[in-house]
Amino acid sequence: MSKITEPELTTIDNPAMEMGEIVAKHLLQQLNGNIPVATNNKILLESKLIVRASSLRIKS
Repeated sequence: MSKITEPELTTIDNPAMEMGEIVAKHLLQQLNGNIPVATNNKILLESKLIVRASSLRIKS
């Protein structure tokens, strides 16, 4: 979507595939009884800021 607008929009690239894999592994561990369902784990994944024309200053 950000590439079809004018100007192109700045966006955040999140690691969706890695997030899905982590969630699936965590769910399987819960279903197998390896970790309690109420476990509150914090997992930090790196996102990338993709700066495009919408965030650039216009020179006057």
